[in-house]
Amino acid sequence: MQAKWPQFTAEKLYKPLACAHRAGALELTTKEQHHKALAMHQQQLDLFEASRDKHGQATSYLDIGLSAWHVGSFKQASEMYLKCQTLAREIGDKYLEAKASGNLGGVYF
Repeated sequence: MQAKWPQFTAEKLYKPLACAHRAGALELTTKEQHHKALAMHQQQLDLFEASRDKHGQATSYLDIGLSAWHVGSFKQASEMYLKCQTLAREIGDKYLEAKASGNLGGVYF
């Protein structure tokens, strides 16, 4: 009898990596290392895109926006919040949409 190996797809492999990147980036944010966090959030977005996880992508846009805001890149922050809003509407996540809207308001306040 031959052992059955689990079928690994990009979606199954990339999502845990993306979550690990997010955890690392959030840790950097708490240490106020926002430039490094911004780079990790971008990698996180790339991984969520590869795994086709739209909720993860929307969360990544929110995270990138927050890190961009912390480093003074207000245009990038607002662009990321708008992308998050759009994707959150598409997937029906009202909380994420509201969070992006609130953060977008903070860019202009």
